[in-house]
Amino acid sequence: PIMVKSWDGEVNYNPEDLEATPAAVHGIFELFNTGKSHYMRFFMDSAVVNALSLKNQYNKINFAGLSGGATTGLYACDILKDLLNNCVLAAGVMPLKYRFIKKNFGDSEQTSSNFFRKTNTIDIVKEISQSKTKLTLIYNDKDACCYTEETASLFKKDIERHNIKDVNVIIRNSTSHDYDPYFMLNTINSN
Repeated sequence: PIMVKSWDGEVNYNPEDLEATPAAVHGIFELFNTGKSHYMRFFMDSAVVNALSLKNQYNKINFAGLSGGATTGLYACDILKDLLNNCVLAAGVMPLKYRFIKKNFGDSEQTSSNFFRKTNTIDIVKEISQSKTKLTLIYNDKDACCYTEETASLFKKDIERHNIKDVNVIIRNSTSHDYDPYFMLNTINSN
């Protein structure tokens, strides 16, 4: 158990309590008072800090994220856009307007309106596309959870309509909410 400062006071929080309510596992972060920052930093800070600490040791640094890790990865990749070679995000990047479609709601970090009112998915994709980082967005056509071919195709059309170049949108055959590590590695190596 840990003491947590919430928006209206402190509380003793036991993470084991979430085992009874799996849907709350991600949503619990919305309750944390992080002061002037946003709880999304819990998901992004480690990626940013690690990449910055490794930049002098490696010629190339790539970022890969799945689901909520892809959603938060979009922001980490934007922060690191002049450092990363590739940013490959699977089954997680989607504008809020498409979250209302069946099977597309996502986890807390994917829908926090408090965070998304400060940002715009299309604008962030455009910023990354104008950098040296190669951005690849991967979706599963019949994803068992989120972001099927229908929604991915709508988002891909938005990217094209905004004249955003150098973003690779891939819709692969899969009924799972997952990624194929060999496919991701081949995608990174082909850039």
